[in-house]
Amino acid sequence: MLQGYILKTVIIKPDTYLDNMISAILSHNLRKFNSLRVKHERDWYSEPIEVNAFNSFSDNAISKVT
Repeated sequence: MLQGYILKTVIIKPDTYLDNMISAILSHNLRKFNSLRVKHERDWYSEPIEVNAFNSFSDNAISKVT
């Protein structure tokens, strides 16, 4: 079934399990590292309606606005 074919940069061979895993991990890591240079368009799904609390990290507390 898996007779040593190439799927993108992953080389699968039926008799080398460890090499298959290393090849898959290297391919995955290269794709992730290459995506770091791509600018992602991010935006909020909706505008905030109202702020009714603030987080205080130094006090480890959430203060409600009155």
